[in-house]
Amino acid sequence: MQIEQVIAALVADFRGADPAGRFAALARWESLEWTEAALAAWRSAVAAEPDPACRAVLQRLTARLDRNRPRVSPGRLVREIEALLEDPARDELSLVLALQEVTVVEAPLVALSLRAAGWTSSLSAPALPFVLRFFQSFGSYEDAKALEELCRHPDPRVLGAAIEALERIHPESLKDLIVPLLINPVPGIRSRAVRLLYRWDPQEALRHFEALLFSEDPAERAAALTHAVFFPYPSIGEILLRFLGREEDPELLRQAGALVAANPTLEAAPRLADLRRARSGAARELLDGILQAVAQSLVVAGLIRETPSAYLARLVGDAPLPADGAGVAKPNLATAPSLAGAARSGSGESPMVKAGEASRAGSSAAAHAEAKAASAELPAAPRPVPAPASPPYALAAIQEMRRRQARRPAPGAAAGDTPGRAWFLRGGVAVLLAGVIWLAWMGWPGRGPGGRESSPVVDRSETTPSSVSARGPEVWLEGTILLLDPSGQGILVRADRPEPGKVFVQGFGAKGLAGLVKGGRFAGRVRIVGKERLTTIADLVP
Repeated sequence: MQIEQVIAALVADFRGADPAGRFAALARWESLEWTEAALAAWRSAVAAEPDPACRAVLQRLTARLDRNRPRVSPGRLVREIEALLEDPARDELSLVLALQEVTVVEAPLVALSLRAAGWTSSLSAPALPFVLRFFQSFGSYEDAKALEELCRHPDPRVLGAAIEALERIHPESLKDLIVPLLINPVPGIRSRAVRLLYRWDPQEALRHFEALLFSEDPAERAAALTHAVFFPYPSIGEILLRFLGREEDPELLRQAGALVAANPTLEAAPRLADLRRARSGAARELLDGILQAVAQSLVVAGLIRETPSAYLARLVGDAPLPADGAGVAKPNLATAPSLAGAARSGSGESPMVKAGEASRAGSSAAAHAEAKAASAELPAAPRPVPAPASPPYALAAIQEMRRRQARRPAPGAAAGDTPGRAWFLRGGVAVLLAGVIWLAWMGWPGRGPGGRESSPVVDRSETTPSSVSARGPEVWLEGTILLLDPSGQGILVRADRPEPGKVFVQGFGAKGLAGLVKGGRFAGRVRIVGKERLTTIADLVP
């Protein structure tokens, strides 16, 4: 695409009414390489822009490209930002451009204005990543709470920017957010979380990093390499070398190779040569380039005293590498006079020992050992040390959470579901509760009239095993009453004890509910008799 077309597309997006499109255009504008041709095309497009509001935005961007532009006075910039924050119909792109011009002089006043305006809730999601850049540069500890809330934002761009800002301001706040970040569906967010985890648990972080780097998903591998630069190279060097031996994607090979070449070691070069022999095609050509870069880096670092080409010729040509340091003289085994002398010389050769002497020496040693064992008190058996509990962010735990997350059904009807079944799934416990109350009011099918007086809410003799489990133990139940059955048969309790959940307690009778009210507390002994989806069914124990 010609540069004129790129500039025209940018200007069209800046002119549009969609905030997401305008902020996406700003991100593209910031990443554009401003050559002379690009500058000329941009200035021409700005001069031809008919919309005054859009032209003002474009002119503000043009001023950034001029290094000699006059500086806006601090007071004027602060007043402009305050006026934009107070205007409900403000142009958020203009606000962001003004924030990007703030320096350390105006930053405290601007931060106060943003906090007073409730920026986390008053600004749109497309604008938040750019505003978070301001707080990453100029925020303080008092902004940590607002940033923590944005670290749960559903938009990955907002979430990623909030993580970066909070990491600079108060990284300890991220410790409690590690698990939800590690199970986030976006690979870039998970790789950020792994990088953060290295602060508190380096070994577990490296396990997560390795799992991402060798994932079947190319996006996860790319995300891992993006944040690999933040890890100490000695801790990931071996992992990267194994990655170079398996990866097929040329771009990912280049990224990993650049990290290896930037951290040259004498051990890595022979490993790379072995990997090169095992590869073919484009991967082998890429490894050739990585090897050359490593050899050049070793020469620059003074780790080898020969030219890169000579060093590579030995590596690639299977010639033996010279031993480190001078040759070590070997001891003369023939002159070792005794076992002690052989030990001192390192030869390991022992003098001749007669069979009788060996037998007597062995018997004496055995007798001495038996006497010592008989007189010694047997040591107490060591106490078993329980294995330390795995942290909640352990790789196995996170992988299990992600598997459950992947198996979780979508909010709508799944493929093949009938509309009625989808409606039932959306209804959840509310539908179940309505069915229980209806059965209590009308009686079970086939019982005839009088179900209100004679039929219990759940007839265990007619309930299928798939819906109700076997009779359980008696427990002490405490909780809040959510609903009273109009027929007087039972109540629905949101339990606090013995464990959280919803429990339908039956067996009261009309008189038994007299003292109970919705929203009140229930405490009593019940017997678990079954479960319907998420609601436990229990009988009241008299």
